[in-house]
Amino acid sequence: MFYKKRIWALEKLVRPRKSCELNPNRNVLWLSYHIPKTAGSSLRNSFETAFKCTQVFGAYSNSGAKELTNGLPVWTPSKCKVIHGHFKPQQSHLATFPNARRIVWVRDPIERIYSLVRHLLQLKDTHPQYAFLKENYIDNNVTCIDDIVYDIIVNNSSPIFTRAYARFFSHVPVSDLEFVGSVHNYNRDIIRLSQVMGVELKESFKNVRSNQQKIPNVKVLKPYLKEEYDIVAPYI
Repeated sequence: MFYKKRIWALEKLVRPRKSCELNPNRNVLWLSYHIPKTAGSSLRNSFETAFKCTQVFGAYSNSGAKELTNGLPVWTPSKCKVIHGHFKPQQSHLATFPNARRIVWVRDPIERIYSLVRHLLQLKDTHPQYAFLKENYIDNNVTCIDDIVYDIIVNNSSPIFTRAYARFFSHVPVSDLEFVGSVHNYNRDIIRLSQVMGVELKESFKNVRSNQQKIPNVKVLKPYLKEEYDIVAPYI
């Protein structure tokens, strides 16, 4: 990883020009949109194993995710074939990367919220979103994950949690993307994605729970997330 970043840093110095609609990048073949807690880390590992190390570019907070999310020009390595990271689909991506096909994975909305809250409680102050949990729950002696998730959903206390899919697909509907995988059918869909991409994607289970988690109050909570389920129900 360090070696790859060194190569890219040097390349960026000598070739700083960014990809945009007026300067399209025809080398990128795949745009992989990583919604938090939808097996994105596992997918990235699979990409990095299947492709050469310099062909998979991670777009995160300090490496182009913000620019891609806002449809702005972004720098990418010249040999890059896959861009994977925490950025949202934009219509401009079709013009900026005219040869690219788009990938996303989704997960049951309630289970995704559970997984995200659990993740934040483990990371604590190392993640900026933990501040919300600390201020609204931890500092008020509410520490049970079931109680926290119940309140977040029922009281719609943060759209970051309760409208994740609506916000993510606000500019491009999920149905427009060429591939949609399900975390709940990970084994099946990683094979399906391999066939679509024409490469062998070996299974990587980093941060993936193979079995669906047992979640209390599902029947009570599900109606509060109707919009989220309407978006992803055909795929999960």
